[in-house]
Amino acid sequence: MEKDKILYEQIKDALENIAQDRGCAFSAQADVWNKIQSDKAHGHKEYGKHFTSYLELCQRSNEQLIKIISIVAKISEKASENDEILPDDFDECLDMIQEEKNKQEDGE
Repeated sequence: MEKDKILYEQIKDALENIAQDRGCAFSAQADVWNKIQSDKAHGHKEYGKHFTSYLELCQRSNEQLIKIISIVAKISEKASENDEILPDDFDECLDMIQEEKNKQEDGE
């Protein structure tokens, strides 16, 4: 079925993007942490906001992971109810993924 391949690719892409974002955020966060530690007197004041923004980025990626898990759980639940995944189930899941993409692009 073509829709299952599309859904698989959408989820795979989302997971890869999340992993990449988290890697960049953790790296940048470590750099900022080192700057904070090297300037104990002013480091928190100078770099604290940057550190916080990287923590927020990690939090958003955690939320994205939870949403993907809920989509996969929904697919699994529907599949076990029907012994198959119906085309409408794929459409609904693809719509959920597209909504999340749109939110990300809009900066929400």
